[in-house]
Amino acid sequence: MFAILLPIFMLSGAIVIDVGYWWANGRKAQIAADACALAAARDLPQDWDPARTECVHDGRDYVLTNIPAQSAGSEPVHLSTKVLSPYEGDPTLVEATVTMRVQTFFGRYVGLGSVDLVRRAVAEQSVGEGNYAIYSHSSGCPASGTGESLIFNGKEHLIDGRVHSNGQYLINNGADPPGYEYFWAQEGTMVGCFSASPPGTAHFGGEDYAHHVSTQPTVVTPQTWPAWWTPADFGWVGQLSAGDTGCDVRGKGIKIEANGAGTRIVIDTPIGTQPSVLTFPTNVITVPYVYCAWEKFEIGRQNLVATMTVLAPEITVNENGQRLTAYKGTEKFGNVLFFAVPNIDAGGVAQFDGAYPTGNPYCDPSFAGKEMKLNGNDHQWTGIIFAPCIQVTVNVGGTTAGDGQLTGTILANKVKVNGENFRMVGKSKFGGTVLLALDQ
Repeated sequence: MFAILLPIFMLSGAIVIDVGYWWANGRKAQIAADACALAAARDLPQDWDPARTECVHDGRDYVLTNIPAQSAGSEPVHLSTKVLSPYEGDPTLVEATVTMRVQTFFGRYVGLGSVDLVRRAVAEQSVGEGNYAIYSHSSGCPASGTGESLIFNGKEHLIDGRVHSNGQYLINNGADPPGYEYFWAQEGTMVGCFSASPPGTAHFGGEDYAHHVSTQPTVVTPQTWPAWWTPADFGWVGQLSAGDTGCDVRGKGIKIEANGAGTRIVIDTPIGTQPSVLTFPTNVITVPYVYCAWEKFEIGRQNLVATMTVLAPEITVNENGQRLTAYKGTEKFGNVLFFAVPNIDAGGVAQFDGAYPTGNPYCDPSFAGKEMKLNGNDHQWTGIIFAPCIQVTVNVGGTTAGDGQLTGTILANKVKVNGENFRMVGKSKFGGTVLLALDQ
C-alpha cells in the first residue's frame, strides 16, 4: 500500500512545498517589480528603449533592496531586471520586469531542478494641474557680469501663479499704494539676484497683493525646463515641404492683417499648392491652423479672434483686442500658442531636437539676436508661449485693470514685461503635484 501511495505522496509534497516556495518567492519578485516601476516613474519621461538592465534611483537599487541578499550560492537567484519606457508608445508609462530562479525540493526527483519566475509591473506618472506662469531659464545676473534674465518694468502687474527665474529677478515699478504702482505674484522663486526698485514694491504669496506673505521670492536651486516641445510634436519634421501634414499654413513668412472689415493671411513663398492669400469676411478666422514659418510670423490685425499654434524663429504681435486660443501641443504638457523655434536653415529645415528634461537645445549664434515681441493691450490669450533660446518681450499699454489677460504659461530663455496692468493666470498641465500609480 505504501509503495502504491508513495508517488501520490511525492506529488502532493511537490505541490504543497515546491509550488508554495515558488509562490512565496514570486511574491518577493512582484514586490521588487512594483517598487522598481514606481521608482522609475518618478523620472519620466525617459527613453529607456531598449530597456535598462538595472533599477537604481537616488543611489538605491529598488530591485535588489526588495529581494533576498545576493551572494555566492544564494537562493533564490536574481537573473535580470528590465526597465522599459515609453511603454506601448506612452511616455507616461514604464514597465519593470524582474526574473528570479528558484530551486525545487521534490521537483528535482522528476527532473525539474529549478524554475524561473518572471514578474512585471507597469507604473504611470501623472501631474496635477500646475500654476506655472513665467519661467526664465537664463542664469544671467548683472551683479556677476553675466547679463539679465527676468525683468518687470511698469506698474500694476498681477500674476496669479508661479514666477521663477534662474538668474536675475528685477522689478522696476515705482512705489507702493496709494499710487497703486505695485507687483504681486502668487508664488515667486529665484536662484540668482533679486532687486525691487524702490524696495518694498514686490509682493509674493497670499490671496492677493494686500495679503501678501513676503516681499522677496523664495530662493531655490536652479530649475530645469518644466515642459518641453520640439517641432516634430506639431508635424514639422525635417524640411518644411509639401509632404508635411502637421503644418496647415506653411511658408517663408506669414502675416495676418486686416482686409477691409475682414481678415487675410498673407503667405510669403507658400509651399506646394497652397495659395499665397487666405481670406475671411470678418475679424474671425473660423478654421484652426498650425502656422509654420521658417523666417517670421506676424499678427497685425486688431480684435483678431482665432484658434492657432504658431511655429517660427521670430514672432511679432501688434494691435489690440485679440482673442487667441492655443490649438495643438502634447497631451502631457498642454497646447502651445507661440513657439519660437531655433536653428532653422534657409530651406526651412528644423534641426532643433533638444531633449526633455535634461538636454540643452542647440541655440544657433545667429538666433541669439532674435526676439518674440508681444505688443498691445486688451488681449485675451489662452495657451503656452515657448521660446527656449530667445527673449519674450511683452509690451502692454493698458490703462485699466480690465485691459486683458494671458491664461497659460511663458517659458523662455529670458522674459521682459513692460507697461501697465499686466494680468496673468498661471495654468498648465505641468508643475503640479506628481502622482505615481501602478496600472498593472
